[in-house]
Formats: sequence, C-alpha cells, structure tokens
Amino acid sequence: MKTTLITTGIVASLLLGVVSFGKPIQVLVSPTPVQINVPEGKTPIVNVQAPEIKIPATVVNVPQQKLELGAFATPDVYQYTGFYDGLKYSSTFATTSTGSGTLTASNISKATTILSTNAGALTLTFPASTSLTSFLPKAGDRAEIVLVNQGTTLLTLAGSTGTLLQTASSTKTVNIGGSALLNIVRKTNSDFIVNMDPAI
Repeated sequence: MKTTLITTGIVASLLLGVVSFGKPIQVLVSPTPVQINVPEGKTPIVNVQAPEIKIPATVVNVPQQKLELGAFATPDVYQYTGFYDGLKYSSTFATTSTGSGTLTASNISKATTILSTNAGALTLTFPASTSLTSFLPKAGDRAEIVLVNQGTTLLTLAGSTGTLLQTASSTKTVNIGGSALLNIVRKTNSDFIVNMDPAI
C-alpha cells in the first residue's frame, strides 16, 4: 500500500467526492490535502460531485414609471386640448347616386369625409335646415367635411331650404378626381351656411 496525496484545494467549494478502485469509497473533500491508502499498482479515480448550489435572489427596486392616460367622461370638452402626435379623421360616408341625390342629416352628422362615386352627371343637394337641428344644435356651431368626387363627370352641389350653399364664385361644382372643403355653420335664426371651397 502506498499513500497518495490528493489535493483538493482547487475544488474547495465542493463538499463531497468519491474515490473508487473498483468499489466506490466515499471521502470528504476539504481545501487541504487528503491522504488515501491506495493499493500498489492501482490508480485512484476521483469523481467529484458538485452539491446543489443555491444562489440567493437579489431584489432590485425598479422605479415606477408614470403613465399618463387621457379620457373624456362626455363628448363635450370645456378646456383647451392639444393633440401633439397628430389627429386622424376616420368617419366616411360613401354615395353612388347618379342624376339627382339628396344628402340626409344622418349622412353628414358624423361624417368627416364624403366619397361620391357617381357614374353619370350628378347634382348632390344638402338637407333642409329643419332636419339639421340636432346636428349643430347651437348658433355658431360648426362642422367641417371634405367632399371627394370619385365619379366620371362633374359633381354639382346645391343648397336647400334654410341651408345656403356659398362659394367665392358662382361655380358650385367639383371636378373629376377633385375635392371641396365644406364648412357648415349654424346661424342664430336656425338656418345653416355651407361654405364651399373647391380644390382642383
């Protein structure tokens, strides 16, 4: 028998090792050399088993971020409002009338865009003021609509009873592929003015 010195300092963090010469023998592993009696001519084989290592969790305090959300309790807003990332209008009314067509209050009450795809000559008439009282209920109320002519001929606009169509000239038509900006304003006498600004 001879004494073999096994240095385990490099595995000082391990707690248990196994030395075998054909039959397993358990020995404790320590940072200091361990003396093991080994038969002559035998070479010890050391299998080191790592114990379960538990790493304590570290609690990191992440500062809370303030998230600001905006909401309105009602459709009415009584304070200055800024839209710093843009504003998109997505309420569209599409019509395919040909010949004579009349818009109704429901057609324009929530529309921001009117797409007219007339297949022939078309005169599009605005509704009478008596049907627009709930659309713009107070004097001075105003709405803005863009009218686009997607048809194959000129699109002619016409006013109605109590709804006055006004333009800078006598022209009240929208060219093929053109558009017009319509500003609708309620007067104190409950009539409505439609200011038409055609664009080529």
